[in-house]
Amino acid sequence: MPAPELTAEQKAIIEHPLGEHARVLAVAGSGKTSTMVERVIDLVTRRGVNPGSILVLMFNALARKQFKERLDANADRIPRPPEVHSFHSYSYGLVQEAISSGRLSAMEVWAEDKRERVVALVRAAMTNLVAAGRIGKDSVDAEEALDAIGLWKGALKLARAHPVVGCGAG
Repeated sequence: MPAPELTAEQKAIIEHPLGEHARVLAVAGSGKTSTMVERVIDLVTRRGVNPGSILVLMFNALARKQFKERLDANADRIPRPPEVHSFHSYSYGLVQEAISSGRLSAMEVWAEDKRERVVALVRAAMTNLVAAGRIGKDSVDAEEALDAIGLWKGALKLARAHPVVGCGAG
């Protein structure tokens, strides 16, 4: 597939210096995908960057699929393109690698309800506070504590400014 005609802005993105951050903002249909495909091709063919050292992350599986199709359509210009991932697939791969290497226990990965896991962690923290004599045994309800934490986060308040003691059912 021949290289597309590019605008001056697209050329600037493609030729942007290595190691410097760039943000590409443009409306739908303006050629962002084409520009980024050309950037990858330029990195590999003109600048000699190893395709294995390029991380291409797309927001979702559909965007990943479309970007990969564009790279594959340019196989004559980039015979060995880098892998293209969605954020989810890349993160999943990192977690699986950490588990297989022993850096992360499979038990530490929680695939169920996040709220359930958070409640368990809050209960464990409360048990430690009871053991340390900082709060009474039934003075705080875990669900109410989480609700309070949510309010503090929403209001961008520090938790120490709002004592938890007394908000429980006990």
